[in-house]
Amino acid sequence: MRRFFIDHTQISKNTALLIGPEARHITTVLRLKPGQPIQLFDGSGTCYEARISSICRDRVEAEILRTAIKTTESGPCLYLGQALAKGKKMDFIVQKATELGVASILPFACRYSIPGHAADERQELRQQRWARIAREACKQCGRPVPPLCRPPVDFEVLLAATVAQDDLDLKLLFWEDDACVPLSRLTIEPAAIRAAMILIGPEGGFSRDEAEAAIAAGFTTVSLGRRILRTETAALVAVAILQYLLGNLE
Repeated sequence: MRRFFIDHTQISKNTALLIGPEARHITTVLRLKPGQPIQLFDGSGTCYEARISSICRDRVEAEILRTAIKTTESGPCLYLGQALAKGKKMDFIVQKATELGVASILPFACRYSIPGHAADERQELRQQRWARIAREACKQCGRPVPPLCRPPVDFEVLLAATVAQDDLDLKLLFWEDDACVPLSRLTIEPAAIRAAMILIGPEGGFSRDEAEAAIAAGFTTVSLGRRILRTETAALVAVAILQYLLGNLE
């Protein structure tokens, strides 16, 4: 059954009104017809089973048949701190992190990343794009609540925020230094972890000063083995492995 995002303000009693891109997707791309069933979600955990009642080019009405409150992820929350990457790499990371159940994505600027302080208008457009990508990924993977995509901050600001957050029982920084413990050797007890955060560096990696600052903030440095991965590959692999170890892929 096809799944679509709807703002809660577009629901009145037992009627849902889809407008804009979602309506155009239904009418011009999928060419759905009145009477066909669809699923809706509002991004806050509420999902709806509905049936299309009427269709116009930019407007689709649906009758709500059933409402359900779906829980989000069952295991410990996983937060992804991701160094800003060039081009569409950040879009890819947001999409895959959403599919894998990351609770929040926290972009940051560091020594070897692209700058994080874009003009206000550019930053707003970037935030809107990430939010849209996360919603689209939720439609595909069946997730009821998209991750929170934070505005980019400096690395030092992010570290300070992690120190202030007292439920982070596991904090890992992925680094290619030979002295780092391979992630495969790390022992993790999911029952003892309320939330976890991982930090993924940019194409040029973390500087030694940055790694030492993270260690001082309570992070453990780990590696993904001998190979040097692209930042978007490292994010995908690290998130998938951590979600498995935390019991979030069961």
